[in-house]
Amino acid sequence: MIKLKTTLDANEKNAFKQKIKLALESLPSLIEEIKYYEVGLNIIESGRAFDIVLISHFDSSDHLNKYIVHPAHKDVVKMINQHSEHIISVDY
Repeated sequence: MIKLKTTLDANEKNAFKQKIKLALESLPSLIEEIKYYEVGLNIIESGRAFDIVLISHFDSSDHLNKYIVHPAHKDVVKMINQHSEHIISVDY
C-alpha cells in the first residue's frame, strides 16, 4: 500500500495516483514472472487511508525476487518513492 505525500494538493495527488497506477499496470507486459496484478485507488479519504494498493501473485518466491530486481520494476519504484510518504508491504 502506498500513501502519497500529504504536502500534495488534491489535484496533484489525483494526478500522481493515476501516474503511479499506469506505471504499475505496465509491468505485467514487461515482467513475465507476474502471474496476477491488480492496482486499486482509494476512494474514501481519511487519515488512516492509503492512496494506492497493489495486489500481485507469483508462482514462487524466486519469481517474486526476479520481479523485485527487474529494471522496469526498479524504475517504477523510484518514481513511487519520489511521491510517497509511506509504503507498507506484506509478502506471503
